[in-house]
Amino acid sequence: SSALHLRDNPTAVRERSAMSSRSHPVTTGVSSPPETLEDVEEAAHDVNTVAQDGDAGGQSVPKESPMSMEVPRQRVSCSHREQGTRQVRAVFTATTVRVYQAYNVEIASAAVKHQCFVAPWSSTRTTWIKPSAVWMGYRCGWSKKDPNQERVLAVDLHRHGFDWLLQTAQLATRQDQSRASVIVQWDPERGLGGPGGRQAWTHAIQEQRSLQMGLREEASTRYVELIASITDVTDLFAAVSDALAEGDVASAAALL
Repeated sequence: SSALHLRDNPTAVRERSAMSSRSHPVTTGVSSPPETLEDVEEAAHDVNTVAQDGDAGGQSVPKESPMSMEVPRQRVSCSHREQGTRQVRAVFTATTVRVYQAYNVEIASAAVKHQCFVAPWSSTRTTWIKPSAVWMGYRCGWSKKDPNQERVLAVDLHRHGFDWLLQTAQLATRQDQSRASVIVQWDPERGLGGPGGRQAWTHAIQEQRSLQMGLREEASTRYVELIASITDVTDLFAAVSDALAEGDVASAAALL
């Protein structure tokens, strides 16, 4: 998958094949206040796991067929050995960065229809976003784990908005005193292939970390303003799950 390497210079952005349907590595930079992103880089392995909200909310309603839209693909490596330990790997273009969320049918349908999060979604709840498609698949069981996570959304954020979230972020282990509006943690990345059940046909990659960002208060309110587009990718995730269940990791990776 693609890597957005965090650097000190906010203007140092190198793009490669931005118009391609598959993403390629880029370098982006954000200025870092003391004890925020610099600490994220240096202390990634010390970050404690934060209980995740689940991005549910509201009651489940009968499942609907997701809208069919063309989406760019994310290159996924089966081994990940050639990639760095702490990188933001994401689908991106010259102007957007993609993150994933899973919701119930009611929230997801409204978001896709309006291309923005509206009621019953609420900005008063902490919402978690994940640049890693595989980690999102693991978290929601590829849309088959929980009715409150049965619709998977690919949310393309404006690049400047994604940079703002990184600039605002603090490590989850250091946010108690300041009540940061964006908290981050580095969890072990997930690789395709593994047992079913709770592992969702994936396995942990301890030597590689995946960024999770929790938005609350100001960041959660501003989040809706940072969105360029919302795409329902539930069918895609379900197809990946089917391929993994059959032991066809290569086909699953090709879908992503």
